[in-house]
Amino acid sequence: MGLLEIEGLGSVHYHEYGSGEKLLFAFPGYGMSGSQFSVLQKSLMQQYKMIAFDHFFQETSKLYTVKEASVLAGMQPDFLKLYLQKWLDQNPELRFSLLGYSIGANMALYLTQHFANQIDELILMAPDGLVVHKGLQFLRASFIGKK
Repeated sequence: MGLLEIEGLGSVHYHEYGSGEKLLFAFPGYGMSGSQFSVLQKSLMQQYKMIAFDHFFQETSKLYTVKEASVLAGMQPDFLKLYLQKWLDQNPELRFSLLGYSIGANMALYLTQHFANQIDELILMAPDGLVVHKGLQFLRASFIGKK
């Protein structure tokens, strides 16, 4: 466990799991903490060292200068990039993977746009907010798709 100090925002609590060679940053669902990923220790974590962040208002993450209402209305994208910047400042050529569960998948997708050259894998678990293709939706809801 550790605390990541993000200037202008606060301190973000994170959990560390796994013993693998690859680095994996993980973002939980709304109202959950990074501890939800501990169940992956016997499977995924043999390949990865995971840094699993808590959302603000979870565990010991604390806001310093930003108001609570501002974060509840939606995390500012520039603050989200700072989650990874600490590790990248120490090793600019660092390669890593991202995992996002539910609303955390949106965070992982946003970060993919900004760090695509350094990302090896993107894992989305029950992603929230992604639009289902209309053809797939039709097949799942119609008698044709159920045959």
